[in-house]
Amino acid sequence: MACFQAVSATPEDDAAQHVRQWVSLRGLAAGRLFGFDVPVSPEQRRHGLRGYEVWAVLPADAPPSGGAPTRDFPGGLYAVMTIYDPFDDPFTVIPEGWRRLQAWVTGSAEYQPAGHQYLEEIVKEGRSRHLAIYYPVTAAWIASAA
Repeated sequence: MACFQAVSATPEDDAAQHVRQWVSLRGLAAGRLFGFDVPVSPEQRRHGLRGYEVWAVLPADAPPSGGAPTRDFPGGLYAVMTIYDPFDDPFTVIPEGWRRLQAWVTGSAEYQPAGHQYLEEIVKEGRSRHLAIYYPVTAAWIASAA
């Protein structure tokens, strides 16, 4: 994964734009993009700034990073939910989606929250854009055996 963080009023867009440009300049195939919120300082928050990190999936044979931080991500088990039309009212719809998915996970007899990275992915279907949200989980029987 190539990793890019942005702190701005529109960090999701800024980080995604940066990663798309970085991928394009290297002639790489555009892979999937995943992202998540990152903390900002109280001072940045007071100025209306937010933080977001985007991970671009790179081909296995991608050349060295060229200055971009890269990381291996082993993946994990996730509960996934798709939010349709998330950008009509993103500051209401997206947090509500996360609350619903968390309620499902914490109420599940089969799964429990896990410690790997929470993720978001914009999924394009024709002219529509949806948001898939990934909540890290582990099977309850594994967690209880530990």
